[in-house]
Order: sequence, then C-alpha cells, then structure tokens
Amino acid sequence: MLHCWRLQRQHQTWSPHSTTNQCGRVLNKFIKNCGFLLSYSSQPTIVPYRSNQRPATIDFGISCGLDDILVETQTELSSDHNPVQFIIPEANNSPYDKTAPPSPIGINFKNY
Repeated sequence: MLHCWRLQRQHQTWSPHSTTNQCGRVLNKFIKNCGFLLSYSSQPTIVPYRSNQRPATIDFGISCGLDDILVETQTELSSDHNPVQFIIPEANNSPYDKTAPPSPIGINFKNY
C-alpha cells in the first residue's frame, strides 16, 4: 500500500529547509506510531519565486509493506513546483498487514 500526497504538512524530517508546522508534527507522530514508511525526495519539491519563502518538500508518500521506494524530483519545468516520481521495485513481495489502522488525524485509508 502506498499513498502519495501534496500537502502543506511540513516537518524537519522530510522538509529540512522549511519550518515545522502543527500539521507536520501530528502527521509525523502518526507515521511513527503506526509503523509506516515515509518516502520523500532529498530535494525540495517546491521552490518559491518569492525571496521571503523557503523551499519545501510538500510531496511525499506513506507506505506499508513496501521497502526501497526511490523518490526522484525533476527540475525541468518552469513552474515553482517540481514533479515527483515514486519508483517501486518489482521484486517487492514483503508480507504486510492489509488492514489499515484507524487514523487519529482523519486520514481515511481504504483496504483492498
């Protein structure tokens, strides 16, 4: 299971150039408490044009049972937002619990 988002949840764990906000703290705690794997690019995914804003990583994925996810950011576009690609290895056959835990912050995961 892999869920990817573009969120304004900022935390030093996945966005070292930005300021941590309350939503970022709650999401980071949820990820740690539930044992999920956080996948994010080492480069910022948004680079603002304004000098009073900082680059940030607002695109990331949360997974369960998937390891070694490669996250790449492309800087070829003329936008302030860089596209992100999540690459999942084919030989990823790790067993995992398909039942998503209840979310303390209102994120509703669907079981398939």
